[in-house]
Amino acid sequence: MVKSTGLAVAATVATWGLAAMSQAAGAAMPERAIASNGAVIEMPAIERLDCAGMERVLRLIDLAGYRGPAPLGPEDADWPIFDYEDRLSRVHYFGCIVERYRLEDPGPAFAFGFEPQ
Repeated sequence: MVKSTGLAVAATVATWGLAAMSQAAGAAMPERAIASNGAVIEMPAIERLDCAGMERVLRLIDLAGYRGPAPLGPEDADWPIFDYEDRLSRVHYFGCIVERYRLEDPGPAFAFGFEPQ
């Protein structure tokens, strides 16, 4: 079944209490979470995603509308989703955007200083 936002509805989803305990024990985070607004959020392991996959997951999280304009704190029920979104967006920005537009030095333009030669 697919919701109108394009998010897959999970038959079973790990609760955040169990996810927090498993994270504390060093286990992997669940690949799905249910936000407080009822949206199902896909959260695949970041290291398994390429740039296109990261963009897809970030779009789906945005479409879920799980948070409003007010800031979230660690005590909020949706904090694990926000934390995942924040980590994913940082990896995407530095690994995909910055790397894509990084300027390459075409040559030693000022190797002899700034005076005309």
